[in-house]
Amino acid sequence: MSAWKSRNAFTAKGLDVKKVVYIIVIAVGVIALLKNGLTYFNARSHRDALKAEIEELKVKNIEEEKKIKDIYNDREFVEKKAREDLGMVKDGETVIKIKK
Repeated sequence: MSAWKSRNAFTAKGLDVKKVVYIIVIAVGVIALLKNGLTYFNARSHRDALKAEIEELKVKNIEEEKKIKDIYNDREFVEKKAREDLGMVKDGETVIKIKK
């Protein structure tokens, strides 16, 4: 009977053990959901930023590929590079090197 009286004394103060346990479980659940929600939204924001960066890099890559094609199609540029970097000459030309 003393166990019954102590329970009644506990509930008489306005606290019910089941209610306290439910409140604790709900509080822990809410905290976990908030933490996971924050992590989710941060990851989502990071993903969106990366997608935007990828799109910018794709555009830049297309522009660079166009520049490369233009360079290879520019005969004067190709000829200049062949002469300067590779030391090539056209048929009938004579190369004279001057030492400094």
